Amino acid sequence: MEIMASVNMMPSFEDLIALRGASTLDDAMVSFYGNDPVVQSRFKVGEVSSAAMVANAVAANDIWQLRNNGGVPQKIRIDKKAAAASLRSYAHLEIEGKPPLATGWTEPTVSYYRCRDGRFLHLQGTFPHQRDQTLKFLACNNSIEEIAAKIILRDSFDWEEDLAKERLCGAVIRSREEWLIHPQGRAMRDVPIVEVIKVADGEPEPLSPALRPLSGVRVLDLTRVLAGPIGTRTLAAHGADVLHVRREGLAMIELFAADTNHGKLSTFLDLKLDTDANCLRSLARDGDIFVQGYRTGVMNRLGFGLEDLLSLRRNIIYVSLNCYGHTGPWVNRPGWEHLAQSVSGLATENGHPGDPKLIPAALCDNVTGYLASYGAMLALKRRMVEGGSYHVRVSLCRTAMWISSQQLCSNESVLGVNAPSVEDIDVQDYRMITETPFGRMHHLNPIVQMSETPLAWERPTVPLGTHEPKWP
Repeated sequence: MEIMASVNMMPSFEDLIALRGASTLDDAMVSFYGNDPVVQSRFKVGEVSSAAMVANAVAANDIWQLRNNGGVPQKIRIDKKAAAASLRSYAHLEIEGKPPLATGWTEPTVSYYRCRDGRFLHLQGTFPHQRDQTLKFLACNNSIEEIAAKIILRDSFDWEEDLAKERLCGAVIRSREEWLIHPQGRAMRDVPIVEVIKVADGEPEPLSPALRPLSGVRVLDLTRVLAGPIGTRTLAAHGADVLHVRREGLAMIELFAADTNHGKLSTFLDLKLDTDANCLRSLARDGDIFVQGYRTGVMNRLGFGLEDLLSLRRNIIYVSLNCYGHTGPWVNRPGWEHLAQSVSGLATENGHPGDPKLIPAALCDNVTGYLASYGAMLALKRRMVEGGSYHVRVSLCRTAMWISSQQLCSNESVLGVNAPSVEDIDVQDYRMITETPFGRMHHLNPIVQMSETPLAWERPTVPLGTHEPKWP
């Protein structure tokens, strides 16, 4: 039997819809089905993920109605269990006749270790160059035993600072209370979940009538693993033309790339080469949304920071994603999903009363990606009405702080639920088959259901660099 939740009974959804700044939604428009816990976690994984996905659908509907001078009121529906399963959508991806693609998350350098002071340190050496640099720094071989023997020799916070000095990824696992009094946590505490900042004035730029919310909207996607590509994949699912740009040879995880590039074009450009940089500038002049997930300052050095884009394109929407936030002492530190869970208190609370335990899904990555696309659509609607350029900012840690502020599932309900792993949730009704250059691919389709403008990827996922660097 399906359990439907009222939108007025979901504080997480209300938090996000408040950012929309429009009239209150009618319960008849949005329906959430299911109830947490859908996986064995103290956090309401199904609720927060579905809230972020449905917020995107509401924003897409707003744009669709605005560009078509109204329209039939849409019905938006989501199954919380399917939403949770989609947090590891790559685990449901299969290519006929080929062995499963690897995620790269089984490295000994991607785990947490106990330190001399009894606290835990999470290392994150995912890509080969990060793994090798981490092992060189630790002066040990790539084995759990050797790394553990090395880490136990020093205190946790000493390790954290030294890793940061070497621009390596690692962080001490903290409680929520510790993070809120940490300088970086304090800096992010009062920052909105999604920042939509008007940075320049301009004339309104309406969109012509169209069948899909984002038809004709051009998005440059300079992101990788995982939040950014999920956000731009969402824009593509609502009809945007998304061109994914990266340097050839840049480290990647093939499974994640295949799973997050549904609906996109993909090209190679090296922004350190003048010809390629000029090509991207030309693309930006004719684009609408520029999404980048580099560490703070990197795009400025490459000539594609916010001010650079403002000089190229009036009424640009510039979206920035990172791990720790866009203000505070850790603004330049590299980070990943596991580190956001570690520092923010999610891992500590999820393992309570025992050792830290990561939430069994890329919750921060996925939700942050959805928040990025949500912010981009909020900005796009404002551009249609009042004009101007906008800077949208999201971060994994701000997302984690929002998740940790939600009501927890009771210990009794978590321990009592016979919940499958995220990968084992039955999602048969949400699977599709697509002919791709990789072969016949079985994968999840978009989980949110919209009655008038159903989400769909019009282009199959392709190997990186398949297309010429130009708009369709």
